[in-house]
Amino acid sequence: MLLSRISGKRLAAMLAACLTPYLAGAPAHAAGEEIAWPKRLIVSAPSSGTPASMIMASIARVIEKNTPIQRVIVQPIGGINNFAPMMEKGEVDIAIHSGADVLAHMAGLEENRMSFMRTLLPTSVQAFVVLTTPDKGIHNLNALRGKVVYSRNPGNTMFDPVVKALLAGAGLAESDLKANLTKANNTVAVADVVEGRADALIMPAMTNVVMELRQAKGECLFITPADDQMPAMKSAMPPGFYFETLPAGSRSYGNTDEVKNAPMYRSVLLVSEKMPKALAAELVKVIMEHRDEWVGVHGQAKDWGVMSLGLPPLHEGAREYFEGKGLISDEQKAEQETFSAMLSQGN
Repeated sequence: MLLSRISGKRLAAMLAACLTPYLAGAPAHAAGEEIAWPKRLIVSAPSSGTPASMIMASIARVIEKNTPIQRVIVQPIGGINNFAPMMEKGEVDIAIHSGADVLAHMAGLEENRMSFMRTLLPTSVQAFVVLTTPDKGIHNLNALRGKVVYSRNPGNTMFDPVVKALLAGAGLAESDLKANLTKANNTVAVADVVEGRADALIMPAMTNVVMELRQAKGECLFITPADDQMPAMKSAMPPGFYFETLPAGSRSYGNTDEVKNAPMYRSVLLVSEKMPKALAAELVKVIMEHRDEWVGVHGQAKDWGVMSLGLPPLHEGAREYFEGKGLISDEQKAEQETFSAMLSQGN
């Protein structure tokens, strides 16, 4: 037999050669470049059971199936002050987080400057609006004067500057509110609006909150800047936000009517700028070319991988992929250059 003619050492060498692409750190080829594949990836995601965690878990299986990476571990590590230092040390490879909050940290607008992070892939889209009910008499931003509002969110540095920008669009400041309350959880805040202890919520438009307010009061109103308020608001808005019209009946937000000038932000998959270009490009390619294997996991998955404004600077490997596929617009490219220049000025 053939095997009887092969020495033990030669057989071991042949098996090693066959298995090399599947071992940690072994080189593979993508677009003519060698990739040093890691044995595993650690992903920081929001709390277990959230849509982002569900989608990422499905993508993890796709990566394991279609690359030499043996294990992709998705863990609820926590917010940016938890995962970013770990990423800088190489203890976290990928993280899911709000792009607007990332930009604030990258630009040094927050206490800890974290300019080493880059976008691997756009993920979910979220609108940040004023939610109220018809009985409060609030039909525009100006009517927030003298009202009790829930807007502060402990541990989330993104909320305060956006709330200030929304108020600035109407020529208001926080001091013009009767009270600006800290939202410990949505259940308490919604109950306070329903039972008359508060007038409005300023927050991401979560469908469950919208539906609860609508059920209790007949409708949930979405309040966003009027056209003439947009210049003042845009000048006060932190980086990472853009504006869209939400069509009536959107399943993502539960709005009954069309909502104009809705401030939008993206969450993103983040990696370190130190990730090799070829590895980043191949990860994006695998995720995008096997989109049909994970996009049906949750309704929010349809936004994942779709380019838009408001993204922290792309990793060079990710940008190479999206530009090569013609999936990034001139406006988006220009914004990327603006954000990159902003980071350069801060160094």
